[in-house]
Amino acid sequence: MENASKALLIAGAVLVVILIIGVGMLIYTSATGAIQEGVNRMSVQEQNMFNQQFEQYVGSRINGSNVRALLQNIRNSNNQNADVPTKQVKVTGVVTSKTENNIQTISGTDITGINTANSYTVTADDTDNDGLIDTVSITRNGGTR
Repeated sequence: MENASKALLIAGAVLVVILIIGVGMLIYTSATGAIQEGVNRMSVQEQNMFNQQFEQYVGSRINGSNVRALLQNIRNSNNQNADVPTKQVKVTGVVTSKTENNIQTISGTDITGINTANSYTVTADDTDNDGLIDTVSITRNGGTR
């Protein structure tokens, strides 16, 4: 009889341990989902912060001073994130006029050819769909020289 009661106590202890392990695994899987969701939200917030530094200049009538500031921001961002290829922003389509007859394309983020009297159209695109802006296109609007 004494052996049977000890066996029942051991069996009960094993069942309690299994129950505790099951509850622990349930809590772990629930917490993992919540933690992963938090990490994803943080990534979205980081993407928004990265994109915001360029999106504030997007539009169809952006003055030359703002385009110069945008190009400076792109240069600084690219230098700061030189070791992160996904955070490198390319500039395309920058056409400026230093003189009336000398229209040229500015390569990279050279701001010297951006005339502050001109207005520009600026677009920003995420061409590789990773959530980060990777291409900024700038074109001079007609009219002003």
